[in-house]
Amino acid sequence: MLTTRYFVFIHVHKTGGKFIKSICREYLPSDWIIPNTRGDHAGVRQIPPECEGLPVFAAIRNPWDWYVSWYHFTRQRERWAADYEDPSDWRWAFDSGRASFTQAVSALCGEPIAPRERSEPAKEPPWVAKAREHDWDLYSHWCHLVLRDGPETGGIEMGLYEHLTDDFLSFLGRHEVPFGERFERALKAAPPVNTSQREPYRGYYGADLRELVRHKCRRIVDTYGYDF
Repeated sequence: MLTTRYFVFIHVHKTGGKFIKSICREYLPSDWIIPNTRGDHAGVRQIPPECEGLPVFAAIRNPWDWYVSWYHFTRQRERWAADYEDPSDWRWAFDSGRASFTQAVSALCGEPIAPRERSEPAKEPPWVAKAREHDWDLYSHWCHLVLRDGPETGGIEMGLYEHLTDDFLSFLGRHEVPFGERFERALKAAPPVNTSQREPYRGYYGADLRELVRHKCRRIVDTYGYDF
């Protein structure tokens, strides 16, 4: 989360949040920034009292593309290393780095993990039961956790990752945030940050996995008009 005197930015995982926050912290006046003690991915319910009533912005991303980005980002960080003590999604879904893209994403969409050779089977993370209850996936779960009903009630204005710069500038303009030309130039010229090495997302999916993600992310797909 980025908190400022004029607006709040909520950072959904892998939707360009580090890019937005880095540009804002570097090019907006330093006295605009309100120190955030809530964490990088704090949700709408954690907006501090001094920022209540300010306009709020967040971004959403094509679910099929999101999974490719998240998969490679996670693999490239080697979070499944033997000495990495984190009993969470990384070790469970990635089978300590042995799972393919299809296997990992299927697990994150709530499909049972097929038996594999495991010296010590990883325990399902707590979110999985809730995701199965709602018939959704990790991405939908994270969006719900961070955004709640903000987009539906108008409490959060949503931009699309695919044209994030334009949507963010439009948001600032609508709320008459005096960001200035220097900030706008920097935002338009800056390269992406925190990217992973990967191919275009369509090449990662067979028909079954494509439709599984569509079903689990149907709320995001239908609301924001995404298609494969």
